[in-house]
Amino acid sequence: MSGSWIAKPLGSLGAEERAMYRALYRPDFPLSQSLEWGHAFSAPDRHPFVVFSPERKAASLFAVSGDGTEAECVNGPVLDWERIRDPRGLNEQISMSVFALHQAKPGLRSVRLRPRLGLPEFEFLREHLAFPLDRVDNARTMVLDLADSVDGQWRSLPSRIRSEIKRAHRHGVRVELVSAVEAIDDFWAKTRAFYHSRGLPIPERDWIHGLLSGKGDRGIESDVITAFHEKSGSEASLLLLRFGGVGIYFFAHESRGLECPNLSLNVSAQWEAMKACMGSGLRHYDLNGILPPKHGEGGVDPYQGVDFYKRRFKGREVEYCNPLIRFEAT
Repeated sequence: MSGSWIAKPLGSLGAEERAMYRALYRPDFPLSQSLEWGHAFSAPDRHPFVVFSPERKAASLFAVSGDGTEAECVNGPVLDWERIRDPRGLNEQISMSVFALHQAKPGLRSVRLRPRLGLPEFEFLREHLAFPLDRVDNARTMVLDLADSVDGQWRSLPSRIRSEIKRAHRHGVRVELVSAVEAIDDFWAKTRAFYHSRGLPIPERDWIHGLLSGKGDRGIESDVITAFHEKSGSEASLLLLRFGGVGIYFFAHESRGLECPNLSLNVSAQWEAMKACMGSGLRHYDLNGILPPKHGEGGVDPYQGVDFYKRRFKGREVEYCNPLIRFEAT
């Protein structure tokens, strides 16, 4: 495998190394305010370790436990979406990153990878990776495979979804797409209020700013799509990310005026997102997570309503997992 791989604590990077690392992926925002980073660094003894290859132009960030026995990949392969579609390239990056980390931390006993891998990619890695691999955190998402044309995509939608979009149009609902660079502050403030009203967790504004600015140089487009019903002052907005051949439904909020008719504003926004993905040449739109079968039986899950909403689009269910590498004790 070509290229040298270097593992160092984040705080020990020299100015040149830090500049190179940030050119690949810029960690300009507080670690604790990221969904993935916040989880990985929630324990007080977790320390950031960077593994990078100048020749391969690849980098990964790991949270390493204070005793050096456990690590968790915070970014890295999960950001390189093209390589996720190329298991051999992903296999190389994971193998060399983990090998370099193990050289720097010989007491390492396990590394949690956390990239969302499809099961075929996982099986490929398990067969070819230099380290034993376990399946953990099986989860599901719903993917809409987009048609070659807008007309074809319209015909592929469930009839009830088409009826709701047409009804919203007849009642004067208009849909607007704006670059997230311009609209993110207003969108995030409303989305946080929406999530808090339902008791759902959501990160601070700095997190989304860092996410969008830190990935913008990797060819990622982000837009806010809003469906308005001006007569009642109602709106529904979503954040659309487009990168690596996939569009992703990321966050959303909705507010309804007292005199709003029963209109599916969020469905109209989703239809605009599909068209935006197709306009960028994307063939897949990921609704970003659904609940597993029988999840929440015997109790109420706060995401059940969202899960029902996503399943109405009748997409393709995709199962994925986050692999765990184990090292034999020496």
